[in-house]
Amino acid sequence: MGLFYDSTKINPEMELIRNYLNKDHKYRNGEFDIKWQGLVDDNFGASSYLESFASSGWRNLGSLMGKNSTAKADYIESLKNDTYLWSYGCGGGTYQSAGGIGTSEQISKSQLHGIYSMLFGSYFGDWDSKNNFLRAPLATSPSMLTNAWVGRPHWYFHHMGINFPIAYSALLSFKVMANYRPNFVYTAQYPNGIIYATAMRNNHIALMGDPTLRMFAYDIPAPNNLVASVDVKGLANLQWKSPDENQKFYYNIYRATEEFGLYTKVNKEPISTNTFIDSTFKYDGVAYYSVRTTALDTSNTATFYNNSKGIFASVSLTSVNQSIDNSLNMQIYPNPSSANINVELNIPSPDTYSLALYDLMGNLQIQLLDKYFNQGIFRFNYNLNSLHSISLSNGIYILQLKSSDNIIIRKLYLIK
Repeated sequence: MGLFYDSTKINPEMELIRNYLNKDHKYRNGEFDIKWQGLVDDNFGASSYLESFASSGWRNLGSLMGKNSTAKADYIESLKNDTYLWSYGCGGGTYQSAGGIGTSEQISKSQLHGIYSMLFGSYFGDWDSKNNFLRAPLATSPSMLTNAWVGRPHWYFHHMGINFPIAYSALLSFKVMANYRPNFVYTAQYPNGIIYATAMRNNHIALMGDPTLRMFAYDIPAPNNLVASVDVKGLANLQWKSPDENQKFYYNIYRATEEFGLYTKVNKEPISTNTFIDSTFKYDGVAYYSVRTTALDTSNTATFYNNSKGIFASVSLTSVNQSIDNSLNMQIYPNPSSANINVELNIPSPDTYSLALYDLMGNLQIQLLDKYFNQGIFRFNYNLNSLHSISLSNGIYILQLKSSDNIIIRKLYLIK
């Protein structure tokens, strides 16, 4: 995402970035009620230029929204008075305006209720200018998130109909001559048609905003309470809860060896159970896992598999066989902690075990575990604040591990 560079002449740069990130987060979490419709504000007309600039709007929006949900309308006024997932506008331009649409200042002072935008006109495609018109929609509230200079060349966003990120469509549009035959026109001189193309693959082609956004960002409910542990064979064992116990869901499992590294899909086919053993992965170190619900989703043009947001957990693995102590034991690290703790349990024999956190007065704060275990070493990661209705205060707490015939306790120091 490019800098706003005084996009509003009013708000400082950091405030604009903060506003953008907040609305990006809201969109990803389904907090905007945006109608599945699009608008086209064409101030050139189909016959003014052979490219027919606004055809990018009609073709993309007709595919993504449907012909009955795409209409000719005024860009600013329509977005102020209604919600549109997609919008297109074109008109004779300057660095800070487009004829028939408005100016950077008008846009920045308006409440525009859209997400994805396309604009076209002279000059403002050179987007590194001050108060640039192409960047202006990103500076608005409450919801505009992307914009692109679309018309010379045309762009192709239809991949977003199967939930590809907008960056994929942008990249294909950047190298359009290699993928499509743009602006194929018929004239008296060329009755069999000819490609009429200008500005193909030039360095002015750019996407403003978050390139990772998808149209179907929050359709699928996510699973809950992922717990990663190590079984007696030293394998990662994942367990989680369904988004809804009354429905059947399928899941995909992803793994990485760095917390913010590249996650790769582990399972070949979606799984229907709420447990998974990573039986082929031998590794010394911390492994990071993510579980996502997967389900068929439907767009205006296709049916496709869509994933939910991921839930995450980590576990420490070793490729060396671990010997099991014959006594019940528990280790906590780090200790002191700021609330995120790792707990390692040495389970000497099959039994039902409970793990709970108490304050020094003996009041139960969090019930962490209450389940049957076979013999083995099991490791868990907990964020105590996310599991508690209120933030735990600084102090000393007691972590108690209990079986049918034994109890052990450890002191936990919380320091924030």
